[in-house]
Amino acid sequence: YPIIQALAQGLDIRLNQRVTKIARQFNGVTVTTEDGTSYSADVCIITVPLGVLKANIIKFEPELPSWKSSAIADLGVGIENKIAMHFDTVFWPNVEVLGMVGPTPKACGYFL
Repeated sequence: YPIIQALAQGLDIRLNQRVTKIARQFNGVTVTTEDGTSYSADVCIITVPLGVLKANIIKFEPELPSWKSSAIADLGVGIENKIAMHFDTVFWPNVEVLGMVGPTPKACGYFL
């Protein structure tokens, strides 16, 4: 994590905070957590699971644009498995992307 630590130097980073409200004003943003603590900043970056956004646990002020809300509603929640493999020799075609699309929209596919 040396790169991340170097980039984060001097930043106020809070982890494992249950955010209940994000209020954007003309001069910055205020983030309120479950225990009532408020943090004000010029900008903020939040990372939450899709399920949290779908459950509307975080109140956004102003509300998210309808296109964002629609995108959140349309996204499915599922299980993703990632695997990395190393081969001694290249046996696949010389292309930038390898992919497979399932027989139905709900069927699994993969991309490399």
